[in-house]
Amino acid sequence: MFAACLDVSNPEADQLTSEIKAINEYLAGVSFLEVTSGNNSGIQIGIKSFGSGAPPHNGQTVKVSFTGRLLSDWSIFETGTINDKLENIPINGLRYGIESIPEGTAATIFIVSTYAFGPSGTSTVPGNATIAYEVLLEEVIKTDLELTQFKKDTAAIHTYLNERSIAATKLSSGVWYTSDSAGTGASPNIYDLITFHYKGTILSSGIVFQEGDIPKQIIYGLIDGLKIGIPLINTGTTATYYIPSGLAYGPTANGLIPANANLIFEIKLNAIE
Repeated sequence: MFAACLDVSNPEADQLTSEIKAINEYLAGVSFLEVTSGNNSGIQIGIKSFGSGAPPHNGQTVKVSFTGRLLSDWSIFETGTINDKLENIPINGLRYGIESIPEGTAATIFIVSTYAFGPSGTSTVPGNATIAYEVLLEEVIKTDLELTQFKKDTAAIHTYLNERSIAATKLSSGVWYTSDSAGTGASPNIYDLITFHYKGTILSSGIVFQEGDIPKQIIYGLIDGLKIGIPLINTGTTATYYIPSGLAYGPTANGLIPANANLIFEIKLNAIE
């Protein structure tokens, strides 16, 4: 009777532990630029090459080429392309992986069965199978509303820079930046933990909405404009970024920042932790 009461076996937890172990063993034998994980989900993402855009968001259309493989023997069970809104991707782990990488990135997304095809599997995937998707996030397409606002933002930033004779570099994403003093250290990637000083200003009004030192912050947790911009500079560099609202806080007001506000961020990258 006591043995029965103390039976705390959990087949689902054991399955997850087993699959995470298998993924880790596979990762130990391959090389990626970076491996990032989805907290305790068991999903891991191996980056082959970084893109220069922002990660996609719900409502936006993604164009992705992919190859699906079984982790057990690396055999292919599916190949194809996705050209649909991000939220319409039916496989939870694949959707999570795609929304976690910058536009233009090539990566392999390792997915435990809970976030793949589960115990039922499919005609080509066994039940409880750990899978991997090799993906290239080719393009992220803004919504019509985002495109309209983006054109307004671009015109406003361009006018601001011209009026002040600021020679800024324009990125394909719509972010403009200047390198004000060059550092000599390494450049971070979007998943790195960094320390930096910042000053945030509303472009239209010149109001400084915040300034200070950030002791530790993963770049991925910042607004999209800084996810794009900070990996371009070396440690020790001071740079100024001119960020369209769609890559900042968008149509949602945030404290002193009004809706659809273009922002200026002055960043001094102190260290990669």
